Amino acid sequence: MSFKALQLVFLIGMFFTSHSAFAAQELVFHQQTKVYSQRNTKSDILTYYDKSDRVPVSKENYGAWKKIVAEVDGKKKLGWVLVRDLKGAKLREKNEEVVTTPSGQRKKVNPIYRKRTGMGFSGVLSYYKQGGGEEALAGTTTQMKFSDLDGTAAYFSIFGDFVLSSRLNLRTYLSLRNLERSGEAVYPPGTDTRSTSVEQNGLSVGATLKLYSHTDSNTWWGGGAELVKTSQSDVTATNVTAAYKDDPLYIFVHAAAGYDLNIVKDIFILPEFRLGVAVNGSPLIINAEILIPIAYRF
Repeated sequence: MSFKALQLVFLIGMFFTSHSAFAAQELVFHQQTKVYSQRNTKSDILTYYDKSDRVPVSKENYGAWKKIVAEVDGKKKLGWVLVRDLKGAKLREKNEEVVTTPSGQRKKVNPIYRKRTGMGFSGVLSYYKQGGGEEALAGTTTQMKFSDLDGTAAYFSIFGDFVLSSRLNLRTYLSLRNLERSGEAVYPPGTDTRSTSVEQNGLSVGATLKLYSHTDSNTWWGGGAELVKTSQSDVTATNVTAAYKDDPLYIFVHAAAGYDLNIVKDIFILPEFRLGVAVNGSPLIINAEILIPIAYRF
């Protein structure tokens, strides 16, 4: 190892061991900020950091400068930032979730849900709309011919949220889905139109990839997919009680957006809106949902 490399390792080691606060404290930038290689504005600029980026920082000021550990081309380097460039920036205690304002005042901040694993359950209000089509019924050779079907249903699911990166979470979930909808249908050989309801229940598994707008954001958007295996497809109309000939397996794809709201300590409410479509429905089933998940982060 070269002398310069040994010197860099020594300096970084001294930075993190000479004062315990170095390892526990990080700087959250409020605006784009230059990082210099020396305490001199004429020295080389190592890199730039944008708003909401975070780096390990020394608690002490060195005159008009702060010392940080910057990442340059995938490598850790000691760098310097001007105190005057840190207007609006915050110092965060990594373990205690405490920030220090520019005036030196320390205060607690709300925990950030997405930085840890979370698990919980969710209540879901769902709306379905399906265009007109035909469906084979069990015990008969005829097909029910239905007009547009729509309706609302409620169900529950359990889920887990897992950290993938500084801005990405993955939610996986298991649901007991209800796909209730109603409309009008004709049952050949008859020709009269009858008010009809379709009630489908099934077990589903799904996943949503959640992208946060920045590393400390509580707002996210994303998308995912869900498999729904129905175990019941009952059809009810005047003088008709039947069931689908086959219980379908639906494949839903969806776009979603949500917000993480801290209630107390590590308990969160995570309201979410989801818009999806069963791509293999015959015809397509469009689905809009409001979710109210309650979670605990570990």
